[in-house]
This record gives sequence, C-alpha cells and structure tokens, in this order.
Amino acid sequence: MAIRAQGPIIDLKDGKIEGKFYHTKKGVETQYFLGVPYAKPPIGNLRFQKPVPLDRWHDVKVCRKFAPRAIQKNDPFEQNGGIPDSENCLYLNIFGPQNASNNKKLYPVIMFIHGGSCVNGSPVAYGDTNICETLCSQGAVVVTVQYRLGFLGLLYLDDETTPTPNLCMWDLKAALEWIHENIENFHGDKDNVTVMGHSSGSALVEFLCLSPLTKDLIHRAILLSGNRFIIQFTKKILRERCMQFLKSIGWEDFYETKENHQKILDFLKGLKANDFRMNFDVDLAPVIGTEFLPYKNLKEMQEVQLNIPVLMGASQFEGLLFAYFAKSSLEDNDIKYKALLETVSNSLGLEVNLKTKNFHKMHQYYDRLIREGQRERAIIELIGDWVVHENVWKFLDLHSTSPNPIFLYNFEHFNEKSLVFLEGYTKVRGSTHGIELAYIFGKSTHLPFEFSEDDQKVSELFAQAIINFSTTGDPNVPRALSCKWKHVTSSETWTCCLGSETRMEQEYNRGKRFI
Repeated sequence: MAIRAQGPIIDLKDGKIEGKFYHTKKGVETQYFLGVPYAKPPIGNLRFQKPVPLDRWHDVKVCRKFAPRAIQKNDPFEQNGGIPDSENCLYLNIFGPQNASNNKKLYPVIMFIHGGSCVNGSPVAYGDTNICETLCSQGAVVVTVQYRLGFLGLLYLDDETTPTPNLCMWDLKAALEWIHENIENFHGDKDNVTVMGHSSGSALVEFLCLSPLTKDLIHRAILLSGNRFIIQFTKKILRERCMQFLKSIGWEDFYETKENHQKILDFLKGLKANDFRMNFDVDLAPVIGTEFLPYKNLKEMQEVQLNIPVLMGASQFEGLLFAYFAKSSLEDNDIKYKALLETVSNSLGLEVNLKTKNFHKMHQYYDRLIREGQRERAIIELIGDWVVHENVWKFLDLHSTSPNPIFLYNFEHFNEKSLVFLEGYTKVRGSTHGIELAYIFGKSTHLPFEFSEDDQKVSELFAQAIINFSTTGDPNVPRALSCKWKHVTSSETWTCCLGSETRMEQEYNRGKRFI
C-alpha cells in the first residue's frame, strides 16, 4: 500500500481540487479527497441560513486533510484524530477507484451520513485509506458528509422562517445536489446514488427519502441500526429543548411573537461559535410540517411509501452500549427492571396492566432470563429491543408490502477485543450499537482493535453485500454471497444473520417485538 506524492487534480464546477492517490493492499489504484467544500461557510450573516452555493475559486485547492468537525458535544469514545471543531463545517470527503484515462466506467455512489443524535459525530471517525481498502477496491465511490449539528443545525422557535427549520437537512440536500453535479468527475454514477446512515444518521437518510425536495436524488437506502422512529420528535418537543438551551445561555424573554423570535435570533447570531457547544444531555431531530418535510402530521407521513430498495438492520445486543451509559440499570435489584419495563410500556403508548399479546410474551421472555440468573442480559436485551429493534418492526409494518424489496440483517459477529470498555461493567458479550461500522469501513469508529481472520471474513462479506446492493438494489448480485440473502415478504421477515457462519432466519430478531 502506498500514497504517491503527486495527487490527482479534478476540475469541478467551483474550481480545481487536489487529493491523494492510494494503492491498496490488493493492488487496486484508488484516490481520495478530504475537506472538499460543498457550500459557503455558514458563519457570520450566514449563521441560521440555508446553505449558500460556493463562489468559484481560481487556484488549485489542496484537499488532503480533514476539515474541522461541526461544533458539537464531545463524545469521549470517538476517534476524532485530534481534528478541532468549527462552525465552518460544510465539507465532504470523496473516495473512489482511479480509472485509466481511457476507462469511462462509472461506479455506484454511496453517500454516508454519520450518527450521534444530531449533536455529535463526524466523518473523521470513519477514516480515509481504510475506506479505499474495503469499499472502493470493490468498485464504489464513497462520499462522507458533514452537516451542522446541535442547535446550529436544528434550532426551532415554532416559526417557519425565524430561522428556517431543519437546517441540517438543507445541508444534506446541498451535499446531494453537489454529488449530482460533480460526482462523474470522480467516476461516480449520479443516477445510481445510495444514501447510507447509522443510528440517527439513518433517520436523516429516511427523512431525505421522504422529502419531495430530495427523494428523486436517491436511488437506494441503507439504514444501519436506526430509522426515523428513533429520533422522531414533535415540534413541541423540539421547541422545548430549544427553550432549555436558550435558558442555559441566559435568555429570559419568551414571548410568543414573530418579533420576539427575531430578537432571539439576533441574540443567537451575536454569540461565539463555542457558545453552541452543548453541555447538557439532549437529543435533537428534524420536525415535520415544514418546507423540507411538508406533512401535516405523522399519520400523513406514514402513508408515504419509500419507492426504492432498502437494506436495513441492527446489531444483536444493541442495548449493551446504551446500558453502559445507564450503568445503574444493571444494579442487582428487581426494582430497576420493573421501572424500566414500565417506562418502555408508557413510551409505546401501552397500558401497563393491559398489555398487548406481544408485550406480554416479551415480559415473559425477560422474566425467564432473570429466573435463569441472566438479569443483566434481560435488561440489556430489553433496552436494545426497545430503542432499536422495535423501530425496525415499525418500519416493516409500514413498508413490508412495498413493491420495492427490503433486505434485513442482524449483525451477530463480534471480537472480544472490540468490547474492552465492558470490563468490570457486565459479563454480557455480543455485537452492540455501531460495531458493524468497523466491518463496513475497515476501522473501528470508537475503540481500536486488531482484526482477526474471522473479522476479515465478515468484513469482506458485509462490504460486498453493500457494494452489490448499491450497484443493483440486491445484495446477492452481481457477485454472489456465501449465503443467499432473501428479502422480506408480507408474511416473513427473512433476516441475514451476519457472522463467521452467516445464515438466514425466518423472523427478524427472533420474532421479539412489543406491539
């Protein structure tokens, strides 16, 4: 593997950029470009504005380093490479095969949206040359995108113009449009774009697919460990969280008038960028009933079908990571379990003492684990089933009869070395939230670990399935997998269980669901 000193120079609509060549371990010639701007910096008068197109530059812009990450709440686990954060964050990174001058072949494009509850995260964690090794070497152009986070990207004052709601979604729209206009310069096919996201990033992918402003720019979707249900908010909830932020920075005038909203906006425009770095625990999300998502209510949006193929799923023990941040839930007493079960019941809109048949079966399942001395596992599974797996079921309830195929996975493989953070916390082991990303990108996004032979085998299979799906809408072709991946039907939720011995199961998550 080697990086050549002289890099590729590409002439874009906005100007020339220079990147890097990279020779993979398997001898594939690739190229990549880091920190490529796709809109003007959203600073000064452009703070809280929709992204503005770039002016053309005349020199060659060197794009060989990651741009600053978006202003955000710090994630102690994330590998950010020491890259600082900044309000000037509207950049993307492109990785792809390097064609010979006479080779006009175009490759499928994968645009990746990182997760982080819309308050943290960046493409830096997903690496650079490793993407060339795992995805580009198999024939794909990959674009990783930054967007505004926190209240800079999702401020909402119950007003359609002060400021424009869902600014982070407008950023992603601008990135999609940039891809549509420029990606053929990188041997990417603008008419074959798959948008892939993880966790809250998957929710943003689904919102892009549902928006009349962007859905025609997307040809397939990959939803990793999430969909819109994991961060779906009402306007009221988002506004309350914005008010909480305003109070935390000293604003006290909360009159409900458009004039006062403008005063708030003027006040916020005068703050330093660092004042938007979040110092309290809160998730954010886009809202409907807006220009970007013009649905009157959730019911109206739920009636909209995604008219594209979808590949989606989650890790087997999603709750391991979430329970880590709520360690008290694993204390050795039954009260915590009952309180958690009641919280789940209430969040799903169920009567605690008048549960559905499925909820009753779930309760019995967790109770059996507890009686067998597996209380920690019961709580960890309960959290994962509630936070992630149940939302996969909700998606299937809405879309399983779609004429476009849905391919499900359950990621079961794990390397003990990837779970060192669990030492002294729980004896439960298994694949957890985000672990599949290491096998797609060839690099752990959080705690680094060395790949074993089995890890490499699983990585090659999953990456190939994603390349196949991005190419044809079917993970089985053009290059056959070791296991035939069946799609969901109206009666069977066929699931590919990804591990060192990959297999198909007839029900998603062993049929475990609450509703």
